[in-house]
Amino acid sequence: MTTVRCPICLRLIDWSAAEEVVMTPAGTYERLERRPDEDDIQWNHRRLNVYRMCPGSAGSSQHALPGRYGDFGEPLVIGMVGESASGKTHLLAAMIGMFCDAARMTRIGLSVGALDLAMHDQYMREQVRPFLDNGQGLLGTRPAPPEFTDAFWVHNRRTGRDTAIAFFDVSGEWLASHESETPFLGAVNGLIFVVDPARIRRLGGAGGSVTGDPSFGIVLDKLARIRGFEGSAFLPVPAVVVIGKCDLLRHTEDLVGRWFPRGGQDDQEEFDLGTVEEESEDAYAFLWTVEAGGWLAPFVRCADSTLHFATATGTKAVLEGDGETFPLELLKPRRTLKPLLSLLAMSGVLERDKLSPAGRRGDR
Repeated sequence: MTTVRCPICLRLIDWSAAEEVVMTPAGTYERLERRPDEDDIQWNHRRLNVYRMCPGSAGSSQHALPGRYGDFGEPLVIGMVGESASGKTHLLAAMIGMFCDAARMTRIGLSVGALDLAMHDQYMREQVRPFLDNGQGLLGTRPAPPEFTDAFWVHNRRTGRDTAIAFFDVSGEWLASHESETPFLGAVNGLIFVVDPARIRRLGGAGGSVTGDPSFGIVLDKLARIRGFEGSAFLPVPAVVVIGKCDLLRHTEDLVGRWFPRGGQDDQEEFDLGTVEEESEDAYAFLWTVEAGGWLAPFVRCADSTLHFATATGTKAVLEGDGETFPLELLKPRRTLKPLLSLLAMSGVLERDKLSPAGRRGDR
């Protein structure tokens, strides 16, 4: 029996026995059954957007998971963590935009497809394309319970392994005041923490902090308590720390600038995980130098962790009407994919030997 933990309610689901359903136009779930006269093509067509009902849901809390979510063993559930203005919404949109690029992923031996076609189409239509194609600024994560942002099926052509990957965008502000409403943390097994350099006092001025992003500690503390890791030396959950908005730093901070050479020479390097150790060392040194040790909590507390520099936009936003836009001639996400690739290697989706020893506790 294959069991999968529901990231919405934490119930363990017997995946093969879970009821297949489809969503109706009214937003309710309806059981899907094969008709006697259907051949395989007709049946598979109707199952394109199938879900599996979580048996632990009922009434107003009724929920379902993508139909193939548990088909490949334990899914990789990734949480994006950071304050609402940290830039993680833009970072995630850029990251997923790159992750869906077949030509890019072929270079590292992965095939990627949408796990939930309707969810993926909505995310691309409302977030990724407006941002990457039109330079539209995106709203930050709303203060609400974590929800699926997007989900993928990933095939590693070198190992033959298939994995389901789900992304959750987590509001740090919401987690801080909702102790009993964070079941997602009981299922998460990969974390991406986003550092906003504008919140570091040495960089952002008097309004900045010297203690770090409070959402980092909240997530780590709750994760340790929920998963029974309290008292353990390290949390056995891989994590990456991404210093975002590096377009604001690359010309004034040498440790940052060396990872953003002119002319885009870093496009190929982004796929070379052999440089992760060196990048992590520079990112650690940078945060320590600017008195931002509080943002290093995930690196210190997680057994597997790496640090990265990235910019989701490559340029500052321009105010336009009630929102923000990014000039298309300057909009250039850089180094947004490498943190995800590092996390995939630490999680076994990619071959672990692609990584340098930077993410291994014994080699620090």
